[in-house]
Amino acid sequence: MVYRRRLVCRWILGAGHWNGKSGKERNDSITHVGVTPVFRLTRHQKLANGAMPFFEASIGAHIMSDDKIGDKDLGGNFIFGDQISGGAQFGNNLQHELSLRLQHYSNAGLHSSNPGINFAGLRYTYNLD
Repeated sequence: MVYRRRLVCRWILGAGHWNGKSGKERNDSITHVGVTPVFRLTRHQKLANGAMPFFEASIGAHIMSDDKIGDKDLGGNFIFGDQISGGAQFGNNLQHELSLRLQHYSNAGLHSSNPGINFAGLRYTYNLD
């Protein structure tokens, strides 16, 4: 049995806002903008149950409104964001999508302070196509 895969790249231009635990004399929120290429690996065809599983990986560049959030000193306003996620598309036209996402943001050692910040999330998407 041959399993064919398909690799697709899409670009995401995004913005976000984080609220953090406020520390002494620290900023408790950050706004950021970034650009990220996202690579998605899928099967060439649906599974027997109609679902289309996928795996995604990305690394992008982000500009932050501040270099501190709560008690974390990110070291600078320019950081990198990487993400891995796995999930499945489902529905008659694969219009539904459910995935688990792990994200990490850091300055990749460009500054002496580089604690990084991590997020995990469950994401549901409805595609309007």
